[in-house]
Formats: sequence, C-alpha cells, structure tokens
Amino acid sequence: MAREAEQGARGMVRHRSLGESDPAFTHENGEPLHPDWISRRFKRLVELSGLPPVRLHDLRHISATLSLLQRSDIKVVQERLGHSSRQITSDTHTSVLPELSRPEAESMRSVIPRSVSYTAASSSWYETTARRPA
Repeated sequence: MAREAEQGARGMVRHRSLGESDPAFTHENGEPLHPDWISRRFKRLVELSGLPPVRLHDLRHISATLSLLQRSDIKVVQERLGHSSRQITSDTHTSVLPELSRPEAESMRSVIPRSVSYTAASSSWYETTARRPA
C-alpha cells in the first residue's frame, strides 16, 4: 500500500482490474466514497445538466441494453452485470428492444412462402365448403 501511494505521488500507478470487493468510486487516497454521497452527487449533476431524471442505477440498465442492441454476446453482458444466468440478463434487457427480434422475424419470413399457388383441387374444396348451408 505504501509503495502504491509512493508510485501514485510520482504518477507511476499501474492500473489493475477491480475485484468484487473493490469500491468503484474512491477518494484520491483510495478510501471508498459513501454510496449515498455518490447517488446524491449524481442526482445533482443530472439536475444541473437539464437532462430528464435518471438514477445512477439506470445507467447500468442503459449500458446493458445498448450493448445488446449492438449485438454484444449476451454471455459477456451477463458477466459484466454479475447476473447468475443468461436468462436473467435476457429477461431484464431484451424485452425493451424489438430490434433484437427483427433479424429472427426476417429469417422466418424468408422461409415462409409469400403466395400460395391456386390449384383445381383446392378450388373444388372451397366451392363445396362455401356452398354448404349453415
């Protein structure tokens, strides 16, 4: 820890990945910021920006949804969010994106015939059925 502080003072801090228990938001000295302070500060910044109201947690959903919209692998998004399964990620984030189902609908459309040929056999069936008294 002392070595990291010394390196930080000289601008030589090596970046490392955050672990599960590492705080994402810290003071310059590495001490974690209180979550309520972060939320209040974010809310104030949103108000000052003139943007529509959005919570800090909403950014998590926005990020995941945009990743899926860009066709990111759902497994990658699931792991980034820390969900226990792909199903949770899918259920939570894909229902708001009809664009994600469009390619599947288009592929189904390509195998379904657009017109049906009219044959004499189907004509006689229709005529017999249509003329039956109710």
